[in-house]
Amino acid sequence: LRSKPRRLTEYYERILQRISFEEKERPATILFSIIVSACETLHLHDLAVTSVLAESVKGYKTYADVELDLPSKFDVKLRRLCKSLVKVSDPLARNTNSRVEIMHQSARSFLLTLPSESPFHYSRSLAHDMMAKICLQYLLLDDFEADDYKFTSNHSGLPQFRSSRPSRT
Repeated sequence: LRSKPRRLTEYYERILQRISFEEKERPATILFSIIVSACETLHLHDLAVTSVLAESVKGYKTYADVELDLPSKFDVKLRRLCKSLVKVSDPLARNTNSRVEIMHQSARSFLLTLPSESPFHYSRSLAHDMMAKICLQYLLLDDFEADDYKFTSNHSGLPQFRSSRPSRT
């Protein structure tokens, strides 16, 4: 930074200007929308899968097909696209247990209040539509055969699918 920003919003605006200058607005906005819309902190691998499904126009048939398109160093891609507005816990491990979140609550508030003219504007309804499409793409993969999964409920009452197949891990 050549001159110190007087307010946090100026700092965040500079980050968005750098993203715009690099012409990375669309993929960064997709990632911001996914992270901000998440009910809980996301795992790095889950965000990678979600972003591939959100950005791709391919019609994936299986989860293995999706995995073929996952970047080998998604944490690096994430930092390149979103700069310092996101943080990855344990980034050196590059494992599925690393978690991704917006760097600070003030940054989250900043992203949520951007004007509609901004290419980074967050629209809750558009973000939820995007997440619904991603979920449907994922659930329509051939890996989810009806006979292999049964519907259950977890302790919070939210639906879960339990596989009768052995785990892939």
